[in-house]
Amino acid sequence: MAGLISSFLTFFCIYPRLKIPPEEKRNITGLFAVNRRESERPAERYVRIAKPAFFAGLVLVTLTLLVFNSSAIKIQNNLSSLYTMSDSLLESEKRTALVLDYGSPGWYFIVSGSSEQETVENEERLAIRLEEEKTRGNLKAYLATSVFVPSIKTQKRTYAAMKALLPLTASQFENLGFPPQYAQAFEKEFAAAERYCLPQDAPSFAGISNLWIGEHGGNCFSCVMPLKPTDEAVFRSIAEEFDNVHFINKAKDIGRDLDTLTKTMLYLFLAAYIVVSIIIFLLYPRRDSLKICSVPILLVIAALAVLATKGISVSFFSVAALILVFGLSLDYIFFMTGRKQKLEKNLALLGVILSFLTSLLSFGALALSSFMPVHLFGLTVSAGLGAAFISALILQARED
Repeated sequence: MAGLISSFLTFFCIYPRLKIPPEEKRNITGLFAVNRRESERPAERYVRIAKPAFFAGLVLVTLTLLVFNSSAIKIQNNLSSLYTMSDSLLESEKRTALVLDYGSPGWYFIVSGSSEQETVENEERLAIRLEEEKTRGNLKAYLATSVFVPSIKTQKRTYAAMKALLPLTASQFENLGFPPQYAQAFEKEFAAAERYCLPQDAPSFAGISNLWIGEHGGNCFSCVMPLKPTDEAVFRSIAEEFDNVHFINKAKDIGRDLDTLTKTMLYLFLAAYIVVSIIIFLLYPRRDSLKICSVPILLVIAALAVLATKGISVSFFSVAALILVFGLSLDYIFFMTGRKQKLEKNLALLGVILSFLTSLLSFGALALSSFMPVHLFGLTVSAGLGAAFISALILQARED
């Protein structure tokens, strides 16, 4: 937004003071436009007929590619497809996974509570449910703070159970061959040692720091990690059974949120197109309005056809590129349609070509990147911008 405002003010303040290039330096319309005269030469008549034929052929090829690859046209943001490891790095990652055998696929539960002990107690209730899934074979194990540091309520029950065995202390020591004073000393030591451990009291080697999140926003949070789980749907359903438990598959959840954002951007893109189209039909003649409004449609179809041919789904990055190309394409056709006099059209065409080349060399060159998000952005810009540029040249207004 800041860049667009700055660009507009620069153009508005500086452009009127620029010297217009002389006619001999901007007369490059010979390949693109034909002057209507009373007696047309055969070559000029051929070019005039070839322009709409070429445009129709371009549309036909684009639609054909789109139809034959229609199965690839879907909104999908898959984070795993955005980065490809080198062969050596991938082999190292596989070897590391085999050696460590950690078993976490990146899924985890977030457990919350109004206090520290409530969070641990909620964890323990979740742990009971996970034990049931262990018996069913849906996971091998799990990691949780409560495994290392139970809640105070559980610790009290443990002390109570141990205390119930104290009457047997004397006979046990006697059977082991110890004198009676050993049993008495043990009972005193047990009574003095009754204290409770908290998550922050656990030793660092227990690994609590990887699981206990702590207080945030007035609540306490912890992480429970299932190890070697089988079916994600099972764990999502488990989380729905508890009010204070949320299941997270980071890669899939981010992809789902990006899918929602992509759809929202497409709806806003469509709304912007409708609003702009209404304004165009109010300001331009009907023939010119149809030309202007057809260019964004063609560039979207062309970009989708290129993505579908390569088997790439519509994602956040490609839609962001489409929005960029949408503004540039309207500029092209506005300039080419608004300048109907020959001298004005020469200057407009020069500006459109320079704008196309600078955009293609900057944004379009991103298609050469091996990083998939950047590649998607550049590929979409290249396809859409190329279709918009060709359409603007073909659909330009006839000269008076």
